[in-house]
Amino acid sequence: MVFVYLLVAMLGVGAAIFAVQNPDLVAVHFLSWRTVELPVSLIILLSAFVGIVVASISAFAQQIQLERRIRKLQRRLAELSATETSPPYVVRPVGRHRFLQSAAPSPTPIRGDNFVNAIQFLKQEHQKAKAAFDKVLQAAPQQRGGLWQELAPELKLHEEIEDTCLYEPLARDAASKDKGLAQWRQQHQAEVEKVGGLLEAIRQLRPEDSAWLGKVKEVHGALEHHIQEEEGTIFPKISKVWDESRLERAGTQMAEMKKHMGRVA
Repeated sequence: MVFVYLLVAMLGVGAAIFAVQNPDLVAVHFLSWRTVELPVSLIILLSAFVGIVVASISAFAQQIQLERRIRKLQRRLAELSATETSPPYVVRPVGRHRFLQSAAPSPTPIRGDNFVNAIQFLKQEHQKAKAAFDKVLQAAPQQRGGLWQELAPELKLHEEIEDTCLYEPLARDAASKDKGLAQWRQQHQAEVEKVGGLLEAIRQLRPEDSAWLGKVKEVHGALEHHIQEEEGTIFPKISKVWDESRLERAGTQMAEMKKHMGRVA
């Protein structure tokens, strides 16, 4: 700011010196218009003043136009923030057992306004599944069936959410960063295929039969192995490929997908 003041002062001094040294009179002609005779210095100063005024008006008009554009972009950004949606997820069956296939219609795109870390979400789901399995395995034969009817759909939904919101997009994002992590989805689908066969076998048996309980224990063992591998090996790798923002977006998708599928199931 001091530099600007100095520059203005220097220009003022220069203009004063120029006016003193150029007292000659001259008339300005423009087409048929003619001014009275005026000092050359005054005409030059007036020309400079007019130029400054015109330039200021032009700059002011551009500033107004820029501010209008900024306000328009801000309104557009607010609209997008209010209606921001994540890409619609698509439920895909894994293998011939239709373990992950749901009878619910394809859900609408989900909103990302409740941030939940995907890894934390899955760990919480794992704890819930463990507790539910304990109830089934400890229940009396007459109570097993009812408890299993509550647990089995949750298992299907869990794998459906896990594959759709995490492992499918992660396989793409990790392709150039961690090939082992990118290939994990194939192993995961193989495990899901195996569990799907067990679920189908359980459906054909009576809860009071020992064979039914044996199959449920197999599913429980597969689940324990799956959780141990995920939480011990896979989850630590995910945080090296996805940052916290991406993990939160995936977690939000999971929470919304579970809420939606649970509501329409």
